[in-house]
Amino acid sequence: MGLPSLKDNIEKILNGTPDEKRTLQNRFFFVAETPAFMKELGLHGDYFSAKYGVISRHNGKDVWHNLTAKDWITLCDAIQEPFAITKHTDGFNVWTALKVDNCFVMAGVVVKSIGKNIEINAIRTVFSARSLKNDTVIYKSKSLTPEQEALLSGTNFRSYQPVPGGGEDDTPPSPPIGAGPTGT
Repeated sequence: MGLPSLKDNIEKILNGTPDEKRTLQNRFFFVAETPAFMKELGLHGDYFSAKYGVISRHNGKDVWHNLTAKDWITLCDAIQEPFAITKHTDGFNVWTALKVDNCFVMAGVVVKSIGKNIEINAIRTVFSARSLKNDTVIYKSKSLTPEQEALLSGTNFRSYQPVPGGGEDDTPPSPPIGAGPTGT
C-alpha cells in the first residue's frame, strides 16, 4: 500500500504549520481496510483512501462539516462498520454512526482501480432523507437505531420523539428543520 496513515497525519493536516501542510498537499492517506462484506457489495478496493484536499477543505469552513481530529480518527474506524451503504450512479455512500453536531457523517466514495483502493471523494453530514433521493440502499445494519431507520425510510427523524431516559442517541438533532444544509 505505502500510503501514509490519516490517523498519524490528521493533526498536521488540520492544525499544522503552513510548511507542514505544504508537505502533505496532493497526497493520499490510508483511512481503513475494506471489510469483506463491502467487497461483496461492489466496493472492491482493498482499502479506503482520502486525498489531502478532501480532508482540508472541511477544516473550519463550514460548521456542518467541521470534523475535529478526533472525529476523523473515529471516522477511520466507523467507516468499516456503517449502518447503511447506498449506491448511486457514480459511486457509493457509506453511512457511519459517527455524529457531529447531532448529524450523521456520511462518506461518499468511488471505486478507483478495482482491487486497489476506494477513494473517499466527499464527506457530508446528513440529517435529511433528501440525501437518499437518487440512491438505492444496498446494505442496512441489523442493529439500526430508530433514528437511523427513520432516516433510511425517508421519514424526517427530526420529528422522532426520543425515548425518555434513552440517552444521547435518542436526542433529536438540532438545529430546527430548514436551517443549515440538506446533506451536501
